[in-house]
Amino acid sequence: MATNIKLNQPVDGHSIFKTNQLLTAAHLNSIGRFFDYQDRLTRARMLGNCLRA
Repeated sequence: MATNIKLNQPVDGHSIFKTNQLLTAAHLNSIGRFFDYQDRLTRARMLGNCLRA
């Protein structure tokens, strides 16, 4: 069964990386959260759903 996920907690951004930087799980997870939020937001707006504050 599908779970509805509300987009009322925006993800501000993601990390900027430098050459030879050691990436932690937190860095990689922040990128995943950012792009997952952007993907869901884009689909919600393309389908005509309104985001309610």
